[in-house]
Amino acid sequence: MSRTRQYLPTTTEVMERFFLALEECRAQRILKVSDYCQQNGIRSRNLYVQRKYRERGYFEIGWAIPLVRRYGVSAFWLLTGLGKMFAPKGCEEYD
Repeated sequence: MSRTRQYLPTTTEVMERFFLALEECRAQRILKVSDYCQQNGIRSRNLYVQRKYRERGYFEIGWAIPLVRRYGVSAFWLLTGLGKMFAPKGCEEYD
């Protein structure tokens, strides 16, 4: 198991928005979390543990890149919390 980690408040805020966006895409049936992990080289166990215990040290900003590139999550929103969660095209695959 990963050690407990003291994230900066800004990192914690980005992590919270990552999980919000991931859940929104899941709720809209745009993605399945297990498939998202497999397709993007994320250990699903680490993601599930991090989602439940935010102080764990598994989170990597690289987890969010596919949300921006493939599913239209706004990078500006993800990093700052300003604006809308999705870029104008909406929550759909960008491939």
